[in-house]
Amino acid sequence: MDSLNNPERIQALLEEINAQNDYARRAGVRMTSISSEQAEGILDITPDAYNPLGIAHGGFLYMFADTVAGVAAWALTGRSYVTLDSSIHFLRPATEGRLRAVAKPIQLGRKICIYSVEVFDQNEKKVLYATLTFFQKDRTS
Repeated sequence: MDSLNNPERIQALLEEINAQNDYARRAGVRMTSISSEQAEGILDITPDAYNPLGIAHGGFLYMFADTVAGVAAWALTGRSYVTLDSSIHFLRPATEGRLRAVAKPIQLGRKICIYSVEVFDQNEKKVLYATLTFFQKDRTS
């Protein structure tokens, strides 16, 4: 989208995403930056996210990666997407603090796009690496 070259539009887009994406807002995901090269978001680990071992549940981490990549695809293309496929690698446990996800496009096609996502803990240690494939729905957002 052309608007990703305009700093004022980027800020307005981030505010819109953070206010209107009900699922992400309720889950605690907050988008912090968007460009044509990447998107970033943050998420705080709360006790509600812990599994019985006292570490962030894998589903919690996956939700974060999927949400940031999906928002990145939407912001870049203006199209709505659903997750078609994913591959996720949990590299180390996440136990507390703030997580940061960075999503980057690998391939942007007419109907399918692929993103890589890295999630870092509060010490900038990589806790997750994933690739997500999205299928473009017919409606424009």
